[in-house]
Amino acid sequence: MDAKILLKLLEDQADPAKVPHMEAYMKNKFRFLGVQKTILRKIEREFFKPFIKDPIDWNFVEECWQQPYREFQYIAMDYLDKKKKELRPEVFPKLKQLAQTKSWWDSIDQLD
Repeated sequence: MDAKILLKLLEDQADPAKVPHMEAYMKNKFRFLGVQKTILRKIEREFFKPFIKDPIDWNFVEECWQQPYREFQYIAMDYLDKKKKELRPEVFPKLKQLAQTKSWWDSIDQLD
């Protein structure tokens, strides 16, 4: 899975006019591309489809987490949510690190 391909897909659907509102809603703690959640979910469904039966791609999760745009953290969390049946206690330290990095109410709620 390649976050660079995902960036292009997101940029194609981004609405720059939405960015100020999205950033203000998150108290300007994060940058946004301006992709609404409904559009983001549609992009995710198509992007994840070829990979959903593969083992968890932690490199992809970490690559998304390091991206400057909040939509990428949402994608990483949604991906982990789709793979939650595969999560085992030994990955809890990875989840804890995600929760402690770029954390805010939205990420803590979903990672929980």
